[in-house]
Amino acid sequence: MGLRKFFLRLALISAPFSFVFGVVVVVDPYNYFNWSHVVDDAVKLKNLNHDGRTMAFSNLMWKMKEYRRTPVPNVLIGDSRLSYFDLEHLAKVTGKPWYNFGVPGGNHRTAADVFGYIDSIASPGTVWLQVSFRNMAAGQDYDLYSEPFAVESTPGLYVSNRRVLAATALALKAFWSPESVQYDVLAPDHWNNVVDMETEAATNFIMDTSFYARLESIARHCRLRGTELLLIEWPAYHELHGIRSAAGLDPLQAGYRERLGSIATYVDLDTLGNPISADRNNYRDPLHLTVEAQRKLVDALMQ
Repeated sequence: MGLRKFFLRLALISAPFSFVFGVVVVVDPYNYFNWSHVVDDAVKLKNLNHDGRTMAFSNLMWKMKEYRRTPVPNVLIGDSRLSYFDLEHLAKVTGKPWYNFGVPGGNHRTAADVFGYIDSIASPGTVWLQVSFRNMAAGQDYDLYSEPFAVESTPGLYVSNRRVLAATALALKAFWSPESVQYDVLAPDHWNNVVDMETEAATNFIMDTSFYARLESIARHCRLRGTELLLIEWPAYHELHGIRSAAGLDPLQAGYRERLGSIATYVDLDTLGNPISADRNNYRDPLHLTVEAQRKLVDALMQ
């Protein structure tokens, strides 16, 4: 085969890949390169939470790149319960800017990984770390961080990663046919499904104490850096308190609370005495507060 034919064949083979990679760069669903905004950022942001299978990856990809570009000294770290959070209200009440590193599906391992990422970029001034007794269950230490971190660090992976390709396709669909993409639609039986899921989890709960060591490491690092660390237990709907009690978890949770209080400043809002927990109108589902309820929570924390 002549050299000319070889390069011609190579060009034909590589053309489809080059086209796909070019589309990813232009659409740029996570603003990785941040120079093309053919698809509006508002659409990209809505797409982050479009599919439960990709929410964790999408949120981490977007937030890691955005935080690296514009570090903020005060951060929230947690799971999906920090979604739909009014960050402007928090900034207004505290008088300082914040960044929300809530990751849907996140666990304590994710929180430790995210803290390490943040600290590698800028020494944070204040960290509100959302902790969770339910996330102390064995099997809740799955890794959500490694894949987005590898992609975030390697442009070649970004333009070829299957999740990025799927996000690119969704962005194009939302751009060309916005009415065909639905957002934030809860199934009619969503509330009951969450209750069933939490009942099963409580019934089969086995404590995994490995997070204590991670949390103690974070607390030591914060003390050395002069970072203010606040551990916050977000309130679940009071029905879940009864489920945990019926499963015999009260002694374990009492020990958990005592341990966290010995590690850093700990604010437990997940108690039956919290009026927010008693009102179903404060919740999107038994685990997730509405935006307005989270504003009330921030106001209560700052009193």
